[in-house]
Parts: sequence; structure tokens; C-alpha cells
Amino acid sequence: MPDRTPDDGCGQNKKADAETPLGRRLLWFLGLWLASVLALTVVSQIIRWAIMP
Repeated sequence: MPDRTPDDGCGQNKKADAETPLGRRLLWFLGLWLASVLALTVVSQIIRWAIMP
């Protein structure tokens, strides 16, 4: 593809290539945060149910 050249003069492709890992990292961070919050909520609920008769 001719528009995927590393240097096309305006640096647009370089900017896109630099932003893609940041977005992926942000998605990973959000996913891990959501998973940890969900796990903490489930664990706290299980502990509460185990303590309460």
C-alpha cells in the first residue's frame, strides 16, 4: 500500500503508529482495573455471605 510508507512528508502515519500502543495500553489498563474491581467485589460478597448465617 502506498499510503503506509514510513515517512509521507506530513508525519501522519508516524502519529497513528505512536498512538496505537497507547490506546492498547489504556484498554489493557481499563480491563485489568475492571477485572480487579469485579474480583474484589465478588470476594467481599463471598466473605460477607460466609460470615452471615
